[in-house]
Amino acid sequence: MLASLAFKGFFGREMNKKKLKPDSKRKGNKKSRSISIDLTISIVVVVVIVFALVVSVSYLTVSRKAKTQLEEKANEYIVNLIDSLELPIWNMDEESVIKIGESYIDNELVAVLRITEPDGSVKFQKVIDDKQDLIKRSGEISHDGQLLGHVEIELTKHLYEESNRQLLKTSILTMLVTVLVLFGGTGLLLRVFLKRPLDDLIKGIDRIAKGDYEYRFHEVKQREIETIISRFDYMAEQVKSREKSLSTINRRKE
Repeated sequence: MLASLAFKGFFGREMNKKKLKPDSKRKGNKKSRSISIDLTISIVVVVVIVFALVVSVSYLTVSRKAKTQLEEKANEYIVNLIDSLELPIWNMDEESVIKIGESYIDNELVAVLRITEPDGSVKFQKVIDDKQDLIKRSGEISHDGQLLGHVEIELTKHLYEESNRQLLKTSILTMLVTVLVLFGGTGLLLRVFLKRPLDDLIKGIDRIAKGDYEYRFHEVKQREIETIISRFDYMAEQVKSREKSLSTINRRKE
């Protein structure tokens, strides 16, 4: 009885006044949560935010780079077309003009190719897709300063846009897998390194509260929990010492 009073006194009078049990739930805290779950969710949220930012920046960078490369390719195509068509048109080699046009239109990037005379009449024209947002280039075909005709080429953005969509899907899938692995792995590690030591700590506190002052906590590696354990060990020794002193006093009185 005296030891119990001493133990309560060591914890403070407020708990004794309110007559609260150590495991009683406080008012307004009906939905308590696990520290390991809170930490896991916090880590996952931080990782998701960082990953989303990295993916967004990477996606924008890759998109701009792909668009720039497509613009450069359109410039290269129009220059090559003008150079390739100069002599065939000058020599009125219609067959070569058609072959050159067919070779370019077979390119999956080319959506529209049109070769016209100076008066606008069409020498060669193929339209694969003119409904999308296309990159257009045009130029004049001339020989020794004489205008021979015009050439127009339009490149589709479909391929690089599809590539960007695949990149985005892959990045999102990677993020989801990473989050799942991180959530499971972090939760497991926190249960091992945090929840178990805390459970052992609570078990030891309950043993001391029941009067088992000889109980010794298991050795832990966490400095913070070790500090708490050392305080409870000291408290148990103090309560045990008081109990002996009170017992001695009572025996003398008898």
